[in-house]
Amino acid sequence: MLFLIWLTLLSTAFARRIIRATSLVPCMDNSGVQASKFDVTFTPDDRTLAFDVSLDVEVSGTVYADIVLYVYGFRAIHERIDPCKSSALQQLCPLSTGEIDIISQTQVSGSVVRDIPGVAYTVPNIDAFAIVKVYTNDTDELKACIRADVTNTKTVEQTAVKWVTACLCGAGILVSALLTYIGSSYTSQKIAATSTLLFTYFQSMAIVNMEAVDRVPPIANAWTENVVWSVGLVRATFMQDIFRWFVQSTGGHPATYLIYSTISVLTQRKRDLSNVPPRVADHYQFHEETKRLASAAAPVVTSLTKRANELAKETYAKPNHYLVVYRGIKRVGYSMGIEVTSIVLTSYTIYGFIVFCMVIIFLALWAFFGFMKRKPEVLEKHRHAAQYVPMLSMVLKGIMLKLIMFSFPGVIMFSMWEWVQQDSAAVIVLSVFFFICTLVILCWNVFQVLRIARRSSKETGTAAFLLYSHAPTMHRYGFLYHEYNSRFYYFGALNLLYQFVVLLFIAFSQSSGQTQGLAIFLIELAVLIVVCVYRPWMDRGLNIINILMQIVKTLNAMFYLFFSNLFTQPLEVNSIMGVVYFVLNAAFSCFLLIYIIVVCALMLFRRKHQEADAVNVRDDRMSFISDNVVRQEAAGELAALGQAAQADHEVGDDVDWYKSQENPFESGPLDSSYRNSQRTSTMNTSTSIPTFGDLQEGMFRHGHSESQTSFGLSGSDEKSDKKGKKWWVF
Repeated sequence: MLFLIWLTLLSTAFARRIIRATSLVPCMDNSGVQASKFDVTFTPDDRTLAFDVSLDVEVSGTVYADIVLYVYGFRAIHERIDPCKSSALQQLCPLSTGEIDIISQTQVSGSVVRDIPGVAYTVPNIDAFAIVKVYTNDTDELKACIRADVTNTKTVEQTAVKWVTACLCGAGILVSALLTYIGSSYTSQKIAATSTLLFTYFQSMAIVNMEAVDRVPPIANAWTENVVWSVGLVRATFMQDIFRWFVQSTGGHPATYLIYSTISVLTQRKRDLSNVPPRVADHYQFHEETKRLASAAAPVVTSLTKRANELAKETYAKPNHYLVVYRGIKRVGYSMGIEVTSIVLTSYTIYGFIVFCMVIIFLALWAFFGFMKRKPEVLEKHRHAAQYVPMLSMVLKGIMLKLIMFSFPGVIMFSMWEWVQQDSAAVIVLSVFFFICTLVILCWNVFQVLRIARRSSKETGTAAFLLYSHAPTMHRYGFLYHEYNSRFYYFGALNLLYQFVVLLFIAFSQSSGQTQGLAIFLIELAVLIVVCVYRPWMDRGLNIINILMQIVKTLNAMFYLFFSNLFTQPLEVNSIMGVVYFVLNAAFSCFLLIYIIVVCALMLFRRKHQEADAVNVRDDRMSFISDNVVRQEAAGELAALGQAAQADHEVGDDVDWYKSQENPFESGPLDSSYRNSQRTSTMNTSTSIPTFGDLQEGMFRHGHSESQTSFGLSGSDEKSDKKGKKWWVF
């Protein structure tokens, strides 16, 4: 990813230098000049300025234009143009009302070219715009104000970056799923927790970018567009055609801004009272009138007042009958080439496709194991894989639940937003269905985890016993708690609650970016404080990386709080923050990617030494994990100790007995003398937490299969037998 970013920046140095403006936005009320088409291109190499403009003019007479170019909020060029003195603009002298079409080009003086800094042509997504004010020659009266956004056609939004990030996250999730299937050891848990960090981070960036703030700096918006696939927004032309037909056929009115150019679209925000209930519109107009009368009645200012920013008023776009302004979710969808009425359906379809592919993969595995059962020679060759066949259905359920958890932010956010958007009746029904199914499934699983942990704490004194010793429970519900310390198993539920509250503000507060910015910043700050105090993850490494990620998420929320113009800060502050946002997130994404690759590689290469690595886990989960690799290592160590103890003296029948019990954990029920010695040496009446040896001894004493993984505890077996049931079987 870092190589792709540097390659993008380097390629701009060899590309053709160009500055272009393709949108003309009014920056004052009742502006006398409106644009239905605007395309102005400047090439400094030949000093050519080309025009292709269609204007609707309501100003007549001789006028002049005052043009100011701002780069990152700073004034770069200030020029005055008189159409009567320019050969290319002679048709505008004098100016007459009506529609005017201009297709021409002119030469710019060399001094103007020298005044434009070189970075204006090379820096991707340059934050630049021009303010054009039209005055009458006679009275210098301001008749029109228009703003043109300027770009150099360089961008950090790259298709290669989207594919690389998506493939890396997909590979991490797939490896996590496969390792969950292979076993529930420390190695698989650590890799599963690490490999999903990148996907979670990308989702947080995409969600915060959907705040309906007044203006997002171009470089910040472009970089975030590289990761919006994480919430299911992926453009496919045939899908847009299908969704357009579906919305129209179910009583909706599909948007057609992407296939027709009858109206310009600026991806910012507007307040439109035509689509809100009359009572709300009347309240808003009454509120505005009350503020106007109150300000007129106040003769003097006797307290602190909010500072004004005239340039910001001219910068933030206002809609009219020529212009539609998109901000928030609509801005992101339109920037991705997705119609506004197709955003919800696109997200649902992408997540459904991913689930379908995962089901196909596991059906193939199921068929493979079915083939192994019919072929003894193949079964013998793949004996290690065949021992996991009884757990396949439970693992498939766990992976499906994990995919539902990954799709939770996108599905919940777009479902709630659809209730406000109301594209069509059928889409609303689908949104209710997906919302209820996703929320009910995850809430039920959270309830099950809390119930099992509470029973385990009550019966054994630790929540880790039933959460990690019972293999079906670990495979099915482990995605909610395995990355956390066993004492903080409930943080999975708190994480879902935190995401849900953030999504509520994103979905229902699209009319107020300042509300979203302030609320989400406070939420992220509160979460940062909580994770710094409790440090709930399974080991020190995960705690450090997750706290760093939460710091970056909090800074991102702070940036968007400033982008909402809540503090009416100067525009250069927003522009500089946009650059800092890009550098911070690009650097952290690369760091996170390198960290994940290094950690996963080390864990895989050192898998045989996972018990030594598990010392970093500050809980007792490894005492209860019933994993094959752990059992084999424990058996090997036990055999080595036995051989060392017998090396110094003669042995008789004990040798034959020891050889018959070379691997006691896999040879069936243990001899009564061995079992009694194990009970005497391992059980401690002063504590209620069983050891690994107790769990294995109890398992084989009761004769249960490995897939059931049921365990017996001293003192509780007779009690459970009297009741006629075993409490540890779910």
